[in-house]
Amino acid sequence: MELRIFSFFSGAGFLDLGFEKEKYEVVFVNEYSNEFLKAYKFAREKMGMKSPRLGYYCGDINDLLRGEQRKELEKKIQDMKKEGFIWLLINLKNLWVVILEKIQKMMNIMV
Repeated sequence: MELRIFSFFSGAGFLDLGFEKEKYEVVFVNEYSNEFLKAYKFAREKMGMKSPRLGYYCGDINDLLRGEQRKELEKKIQDMKKEGFIWLLINLKNLWVVILEKIQKMMNIMV
């Protein structure tokens, strides 16, 4: 079974590429820096890789944990859970424990 990944603090996507080379599917990408996200998209395009099927979000992860954006993220995660197990991948270099705890609590799944 191909595991699906929601990638937060994705940077230029090198960690994601490693997972994809091992047959994981990155379905959603969040990166705060527009410049890093541009590099992420550029690398995928040059390597002939598809965009994540649930898209990209350039902005603060805290925005995804509030209001309508939270509902949209919850729906995306619930939809992916129907297809099988998912991971929430958070680049450890930028790990914010408080945000990780919020995501775990909000999604009620193991990270």
